[in-house]
Amino acid sequence: NRGPLSTDRAVAFLPLLACCGSGAVAAAAASRFPALVPHITMPSAMHELLALPMSILLAFRFQNAYDRWWTSRQEMESLAANAVTLALCASNNAEVDPNSREAKLAGLTLAEQQQHAEQLRCRMLSLIDAYCVIAEQVIHGGD
Repeated sequence: NRGPLSTDRAVAFLPLLACCGSGAVAAAAASRFPALVPHITMPSAMHELLALPMSILLAFRFQNAYDRWWTSRQEMESLAANAVTLALCASNNAEVDPNSREAKLAGLTLAEQQQHAEQLRCRMLSLIDAYCVIAEQVIHGGD
């Protein structure tokens, strides 16, 4: 449910109602009292006076939306970079040291140590992958 035609977004009902209401009142007045239409029309100078403040307000609204988008983009980039860094650390640090104290205490052979290190590396990478999938679902509003 994303995209320009999505209904899952905030809608400003007050300006929408004011715009539609004023249009309906103007249309009803023009159809009911056609002789009074020249007296109720707005001069073009009024449109020119209202255009500048409305364009400034619209520009501020677009700037705020862009700032929100840019902040979320930076957060996503940071999230992706941290996931990649964690995956690289997990992959590169799964080495076996046959002379380590833990290896000697456990009494494992070198092949068993390598198999155990590979299992830990795969488990860590699968957890990182699951984290990325869950983060994507949360961002897109999935359950």
